[in-house]
This record gives sequence, structure tokens and C-alpha cells, in this order.
Amino acid sequence: MALQVAKRVLAHEIWAASTLQPLIQRLPDEIYHGDAGLVFRSAHGLLNHMCVASDLWLHRFLGKDHSHLSQWWSVPYAKKGDTTCAWETVHKTRHEAFAKHQEIFTGWATALAGFNEEQFQTPLTYRDTSGATKSIARPDVCIHVVTHNIHHRGQITAWLHQSGFEVPSLDLPLSRAATLPTPTAK
Repeated sequence: MALQVAKRVLAHEIWAASTLQPLIQRLPDEIYHGDAGLVFRSAHGLLNHMCVASDLWLHRFLGKDHSHLSQWWSVPYAKKGDTTCAWETVHKTRHEAFAKHQEIFTGWATALAGFNEEQFQTPLTYRDTSGATKSIARPDVCIHVVTHNIHHRGQITAWLHQSGFEVPSLDLPLSRAATLPTPTAK
């Protein structure tokens, strides 16, 4: 059951990102790369952070080396008045950031397809960004990855709304409705 729920919430993540992507792709560069008052300074910095964090957890989930991703957690947040932020350099363009997001969540879907429910319930032991050994339930990893992205996507959508843009609803029932077959009358 937990595995099926994880697959559904990860599918929602892919849907929500693809639903918001067209609006973000149309933003003028000065708005997309401008200071949005976020800890990663701009929408671009925040999208890069979302990619790096999701990729870090995917590497941990798969037991792969993630030292190249862990290094980002020593990078400071942007401060008020900063004109740049290191997080804005991960992927140079929004197209690259969205392509990386798609690649990461395709990787998540592939990873989950390789598990059965019993395997999925085994704990994940990993090294955190400071090098300490930790353990977490695999279902909790999926919950964290998705809720982390929901949190930051909420920041982006609030900023877009406050900036005068019409933002689509990204609620889970909408994504489920978009992926379920349409019932036919009997």
C-alpha cells in the first residue's frame, strides 16, 4: 500500500511541475532571475535547489555517491540585497532546470518500479550532508521529497500571485482527475 501511495504522490509531483512549467517558461528573464525575496534569491535559484534536493535523495535512495550534491548544503542562503546567489548557478537556464527535474522524477519512477511492497518497507541507511550515518523509512523519504517540493512550489506560486500572475491550481485531486480514465455511462 505504501509503495502505491508513493508512486501516486510522485506522479502528482511530475504533474504539478509540468502544470506550472509553462507559466515559468513565459516569465521575462528580469522577473525569473530577479530578486524574489526568497532564500535562494530568485525563482531560478529556488528551482535549482528543488532539483538538487530531489536528486540528492534519489542518489541516497539508490545507494549512489552523492558527495557532488551534498556540497550544496554548505552554500549560504541569499541575504536581502544580494544580487546573486550560488544556487542560481546549478543549472544555467530554466529549460535546463526543468529538464533536470523531469530526469530526476523519471529516475524516481524507475526506482520505485524496481521495488515490491516488502522491499519498500526496508529502512534506508544513508549519510547526511555533514557525513553522519542516518536511517529513515523509505516511504518517509518519498513523503519528504514530495512535501519539500510542495513547500517550495508554494513559495513560487505565492510570489507569482503577488507579482500579478494568474497561477493554476496544483491540488492533488486535479492531478488524479487528469490521470484517471473517464467513467462511461452504462
